[in-house]
Amino acid sequence: MPRAWGLFAIAAVCLAGAGRSPGTAGEFVVLPPLAVGTMPLEEASGITGSLLHPGVLWTHNDSGNPGIIYGLTMSGAVVGSYNFGSQNDWEDIAVGPGKNGASSIYIADTGDNNFAREYARLYRYAEPATLTTSSSVIHSSQYEQARFQYPNGPDDVEALTVDPLTGEIYLFSKGNSQFPQYSEGNSTTHVYRLDQSVFDPLPAGTYHQADQLGSLSILSRVTAADISPDGRWLLIRSRSTTAYAYERLPGESIADALLGTPIPFQLASEAQGEAIGWADDSKSFFTTSERVGAAIYQYKLSPPGDANLDAVVDGADYTIWADHYLQTGATRAQGDFNHDGVVDGADYTIWADHSSPAPAALAVVPEPASWMLLAGGTLLCFLRRSGGILRLVREGR
Repeated sequence: MPRAWGLFAIAAVCLAGAGRSPGTAGEFVVLPPLAVGTMPLEEASGITGSLLHPGVLWTHNDSGNPGIIYGLTMSGAVVGSYNFGSQNDWEDIAVGPGKNGASSIYIADTGDNNFAREYARLYRYAEPATLTTSSSVIHSSQYEQARFQYPNGPDDVEALTVDPLTGEIYLFSKGNSQFPQYSEGNSTTHVYRLDQSVFDPLPAGTYHQADQLGSLSILSRVTAADISPDGRWLLIRSRSTTAYAYERLPGESIADALLGTPIPFQLASEAQGEAIGWADDSKSFFTTSERVGAAIYQYKLSPPGDANLDAVVDGADYTIWADHYLQTGATRAQGDFNHDGVVDGADYTIWADHSSPAPAALAVVPEPASWMLLAGGTLLCFLRRSGGILRLVREGR
């Protein structure tokens, strides 16, 4: 059931407080980062995966550079270049539904270190169907521009994401205790929301207004955010090596999800990490930093049932489950996939539901005792899926 929503303030203490534990409603286990390429840009300030071109990442430079968005392979090779002309202070990039639901690139021209801008800008540009490296000039008639203000005056915002399920736009401020908006300190992050009507034209001199939902206090100086394409996970990072994931449950909004307990995880050490973005498959994401030649890091998620953390659920994980069957006080690495402290048939069901290849196609023949466990687990899995347990009870068997 969705959480009640209102203005909120989530402090770092929430990590140890009440809330959904990471393993009960879903799995979020990040494997160690892998450097897959190098960044050819001088000051890459945002990154996100293309939904039209699998394996392609969209990125851009920070202020002081031409307003160009680049399409890169994961290795860092430029495969697309689109020139919007000058920019003020581009800080983040996202991909999400746009006009008529078309997959679109969003650019946050929202940086404001001096808290002096009259308004902030967003750009929306439909993802190009074909990629070109000719630095195509993108005319104003080819993209949409939104001008908006924050309810309590100028703010410095470096993180943008777009909800793939609703099209709502979320912005996360960087914070600066030198300004009265941040009397709480640099770890305060204002959360803003805009809907797609922000791109509707207004008379000259008037601006759309962002909704301020509340504030977070989990990170000092947030620099990037992104929602997975399946809408389930929201990532938020700063320049530090700690980042957080918020899980959205079915029926919830992103605002609802922000009331949950965030899951901390570690990033690679980066000189000036200002970018985080999901791949199109919602199973991995990327980070990079504002340095020429900075590494592009890929992070993969370990799926439920993956005991040995190799990002694949297979016979090796079944063997771990079988070796620890009925053990109490167990961990995920020992086959306790539902985190209830015991390795049993319920954990087998999780493994079977996520196994590739399917259990019947396993090539390795277990020992006889393991076959008995496998048969019992398969029966339990069948009964669960078919409602067989309930049916046996109702018939009095």
